[in-house]
Formats: sequence, C-alpha cells, structure tokens
Amino acid sequence: MPARRPFALRKCSARAVANVRRRFSAEPAHGIEAAKQPQEAQRWCFRPRTTASSPFTRRRPRRFFMVASQRDIDSYSQAQPAGSPSPEDGAAALDGGAASRRIVVVGGGAAGVRCAERLSRAPNGPPVVVLSDERWRPYDRVRLSALVARELDLAMLDEMPRLERCARLAVLSNRRVVRIDRERKVVVDQRGNELAYDKLVLATGSRARIPPIPGVELKGVFVFRSLADAEGLLARQIASRSTVVIGGGLLGLEAARGMLRFGTRVTVVEHEPRLMFNQLDDEAARRLALGIERLGIGVRVASSVQQIIGMQTPVAVRLKSGEEIDCDTVVIATGITPNVELARDAGIAVGRGIRVDDRMRTSDADIYAVGECSEHRGKLYGLVGPALEQAAVAAENLLGNDSTYRGSVVASSLKVAGCPVFSMGEIDPRSAHYTGHVFADAARYRRLNVHAGRIVGAVGFGDWNTARLRVVALEGHRVWPWQLARFRRTGEITAAASAEQVAAWPATAVVCNCRGVPRGTLSEAAAGGAESVEALGYRTGAGTVCGSCKPLLANLLGAAAARVPVRRALLAFSAAAALVALLGLFLAVPYQESAATDWKWDVIWRAPALKQASGFTLLGLALVASLLSLRKRIARFAFGRFTSWQVAHVVLGVVGCAALGAHTGFRFGANLNLWLMTCFTSLLLAGGIGGTALALGSRLAPRTAQALRKSALWLHVVLLWPLPVLLGFHVLKSYYF
Repeated sequence: MPARRPFALRKCSARAVANVRRRFSAEPAHGIEAAKQPQEAQRWCFRPRTTASSPFTRRRPRRFFMVASQRDIDSYSQAQPAGSPSPEDGAAALDGGAASRRIVVVGGGAAGVRCAERLSRAPNGPPVVVLSDERWRPYDRVRLSALVARELDLAMLDEMPRLERCARLAVLSNRRVVRIDRERKVVVDQRGNELAYDKLVLATGSRARIPPIPGVELKGVFVFRSLADAEGLLARQIASRSTVVIGGGLLGLEAARGMLRFGTRVTVVEHEPRLMFNQLDDEAARRLALGIERLGIGVRVASSVQQIIGMQTPVAVRLKSGEEIDCDTVVIATGITPNVELARDAGIAVGRGIRVDDRMRTSDADIYAVGECSEHRGKLYGLVGPALEQAAVAAENLLGNDSTYRGSVVASSLKVAGCPVFSMGEIDPRSAHYTGHVFADAARYRRLNVHAGRIVGAVGFGDWNTARLRVVALEGHRVWPWQLARFRRTGEITAAASAEQVAAWPATAVVCNCRGVPRGTLSEAAAGGAESVEALGYRTGAGTVCGSCKPLLANLLGAAAARVPVRRALLAFSAAAALVALLGLFLAVPYQESAATDWKWDVIWRAPALKQASGFTLLGLALVASLLSLRKRIARFAFGRFTSWQVAHVVLGVVGCAALGAHTGFRFGANLNLWLMTCFTSLLLAGGIGGTALALGSRLAPRTAQALRKSALWLHVVLLWPLPVLLGFHVLKSYYF
C-alpha cells in the first residue's frame, strides 16, 4: 500500500459543509485586510493527514474534508526538514560567518530559488543564503491555482525536498529584509539581524495590483498571488455562495474555476474586450469564453467594476453600465506591481522595475535583480519562463562565467480552466506589421503571424503540439510559402511535426513552459537515472503544472532510449559520394586546349589502354556493389556485420565516383553517353543521400529520416535496373565502331 500523503484533500459530506459554513460566520481577516497585516496569523486551513515522519498529532481518520487551526499549519511552515538550517544555524548565518564569497538571495519565489539552486549545485560554488519574507518554506507558486481547485495536496507544492540535495544552501523563512547597507555590504531583516554578503541578488517579486475601487477594503475581498492568499480563498471557498472575480487573465480564470468547486455561482468581469487580452486574439478568446461558460462560469467582457457594495462584507458589485451582480466574495486579479521599494530606498536605479543590464546587474555592480521585480531594456516580464531565464543568466555571471540576457520571446502553452491555449510573440490582430495565417475547425483554432518570411507570433486554442513550431520561431528559421499553405490546410507547418523527436531539439529549447525547463536539463536528468515522466517531474518540475508537456517528456525518454550514435565512417563516405556526384552534375573537366604544356592530363581519356582500364574498373565496381545487396536478401550471404557491408557498399560508391571521373571527366556527351552518365551520376547521388540519412540515425526527425531513406533507396533501385542494358550497349558500341 503506498504511503499516505500529508495534507490530502478529502470529499466533504453535506453535514460537514453546513457545519463549516456556520463556523465561518466570524472568520478572520483575509485578502486585502490580511495584506495590511502580513504577520497576523490566519485561522483556517487544511487538516493534514499524519504519517510516521509527520510532526502532527495522529488523529482518527475522517471520511470528509476538515479545516484545522492555524497552529497545525504553522507547525508545517516552521518545521525544519533534514538538511535545512536549524534556528541556531540560521541565527549564526545571520549574525556572522565568513562573507568573502557569500551570496545572499532576497526572495523565496521561483526566480530566487532557481538562482540559488544553480549557484549551490555548481562545483566549488559559493555559500548561498535565501531570505524569504513568507512564513512558508519555498513552494511552487505556479501551481497555486491547482491548489485552490483542490487538484493537489499542499505538500506537493513544497520545494524543500529538492533543495535539500543542494550543498552550501541555507533557506530562512519569515525573514523580511527591510534595508540594504551598500557601503557595509549587509542586509538587515525585520528583527534587526544583519547578514553580510559578497554579492546580493534581489528577487523580491511583485504584489497584486489593487485598483482604486470603492469597497476593496471590505472583509470578503481577496487577492490571489501567494500561498497566504490561496489559504484565504480555500477557507472562503466552502462558505461562499456567489463570487465575482475581477480580471480575466490567467490567475483570474484559474481562481474562478477554483471557487466553482462547491457549487458557488462565479462571474468573471474583464474590462478589456476579450479574455486574456495580452495572450489571445479575438477568435481564440471567444472560444475560451465559450469553454469557460460551459463550466458554469459567467463571463462579462468590456465591463468595469465601479463599486463593491457592502458594509462589512460584499453584497454586490456595481458595473459602470449600472448593472449589479450579487455576491458575497470578490477576488481581485488585475495584474501585478513589482516590489522595488527595497532597491529604491538603497539608492539603486529603478523605473517601473529594478533596472538591470544584459548581465542582470543593477546600478550597483555587486547587486543583481531577477524575476518579476526586474526591468530589462525597459520591459517587465510577468511570467515564470523569463524569470527563470534571468535567474540562470545571473547565476552564471555570479559564478564568474560570461552570460548575457537578450530578452525573452514568451511562449506559453497552458491549460486555462481546463481549456488548452497557446500564445507566443506578437499576437495583436490589429497590427499591420505582419500577415496572419489561420487554420480552424470545430475543435481547434490556430493562427501564425508572419513577417518577412519568419514567424513573429502564434496563437492557438485546443490541443496543439507546438514543439517544432517553437524551434522554428525561436531560432528564426524561414517559413516558405508551401509550408504556410500546408498550415492553412492542416494546421501544421511541417509534415513531420507530430513525429518530431524532442531529443533532437537544441539544449536550450524550452520543453516545459510552465516551469521553464529546457531540453538540456531534462536530458541530464534522464541520463542521471530519471527513467519515467514522473521521475523527470520530480527532478526538474517539468510536467507538474498543466501537464501539457507530458507527451513531450515521454517522447524524450523514448528517444533517449533508442538514440543511436552517428556512424562516422558511413557518414563520411556517403557524404563524399553525394558531393562528388553533385559536383559532377555541374562541373566537367575539359580536354587540354594546348599541346605546348608538358603535363597532359587528358591522356587518361585519349590513350585507349587507360580508357579501357578505367572503363572495366567502373564496370567491375558496379557489379560488385550490386552483389553486396544480396547480403540482406539471401540467407546464405548473411555473414559478417551488416553495418560493415553497408560501409563497404558506400566505399565502393566513392571509388566508383573516382573511376567515373577518370573514365569520362564528368563530361556527359550526347545520346547514349548522356543517358549512361545521367544514370550513373544520379545513382551515386541517391546512394550518397540515403547513406547520409542512415548514418545520422536519430539526429534527424524520424519521419524526415524515414522519408529520405525511402526516397533515396527507391531512386537508387530504379536507376540500377537500366544500368546493365545501357552498359551493354555502350561496350558493344565501343568495340563495334
């Protein structure tokens, strides 16, 4: 029997839900009110199951979901796992210690944790201390929406098990940094403790942007950015009967789906003319809205909330149109504001975010900034993918390497309220900067935005394997007219899109967009023993959010197991044969024009003996090469390694190219000679191409490699059949005349 997880969610009985609703009549401050008092304990949360290693008191199992006191949740958030610093060790880290190489990371979010993890995993890396202002241990913020939707357990968000394997890494929770002393190179937390640093990384993230709407200070108004916010929503989820979500972006839609759990009536209000305004075009957003409405969520677009009505708790929201929507809970998800106050108070240059250069350094050369708080080339990124890329660049530079950040082309493949959507690059349908190409059917909608023959943006709704598309777009490959015609007809830019092997992607190509995990990291994990999709997810986090990349992970594992190394000898001889045959089609060696020169190279074509020697050599090579094909067709000839026979066959082809050049100088002539030369040269070219495709093996996309081998073999065989007849007539003609 598998071990029972802590914090498992169990179904509620009707009586339990009714009891909880009554107990919530005097619930504590959450959301906006709780944001004003960040250290105040929240009252309600999960009732965890107990295991042998759990710090909780064992209780009799229940058949329904319960709520628990804050004491239980605090014991989880403050429990020190194996390998993490004890309170005494943390105090020592804050009070002193050698700081000649110490790197301090301010912020326990995705960017800060990724940067610290890469630093601590480096050989001979510096000691790293992460200071988080939350009472929780580092957790996966990307999956908070799944937590609210009760699709996973609280313990599944915990990132400490992965960080425990990092040497020279200390993670200290509930340590809010309030001041940076740049002259003394120390940071000061809310308790007055000082921690010296050699280099400092600011990963302070962002906070929810709260619009100036009357009534946002009411008790039942929530934001959705952190685990504390999710905790409040989970507590309110059972008691709420009608919820309004202000904001139709990703977080707003996921919050709406989560609040729908217990039959609550949910309405999403978006002031833009479509949902996910910055990620989708009109048609994709329309289909998304229909999918969300089928879940039972009301959608109001091009509508703004003018006021939240109520005395202590909301009773309704009033739109600018005058319409009122009854509700007892309001969730605000209207964007983010970078946390720049700490840097600004320290005299570091800030704009909308903390300004950084291409190495992620701020105006202070010893201080770096990454993630949602950073502003690079005047641009802010609010997604996890760019934040993780910035963290990787900062870590490389902190380790003494040279790495630059040129910005991110954001590609998001997500499931929004259960609906698959894809967005990449420029998507504004009103722009005249590019041309749109559309494929649509009843279940799918796809749009490519192309400028100067290259993909600058893409939007999709419905299932779409975008693996090949992302490589083409991010690497700037040209898209040809026939590929666009295929896309308009089938929805794919290449015929091999569905069979592309992930193992053949560049190491930097991102496979999991939710967690920003590149192919190189996944291949390293697979080589280190991760032999299943679940193991890859545990090692790297890939596939643990929306799950849309799990087929790619399975593809990678399958390709890694069957990956064949390049056969260098076969590749060299095949490429040589193809190159010589290709040159022979366009370059002919002329006869010598003057007899005055001492070296007469055309004697090999004029002397009858040399002419006959090269001719019979070519005839013999063609005969032997034809006999080699019997190796795989007749069992009696099945001796020796088949790969050796293949190499011998190709070597004979290369020697045949040389004999053909010695016999003809690659001059095609006319009539019978023209037919014979065309047949010989094409035969050698087809064989060279087929051998090259065979040698490269898994380095090519499977369907591409298969098409090349099949076409080359078919052409090779077709050209071989008329060769004996043409050679016979050629020999007869030569001796008869």
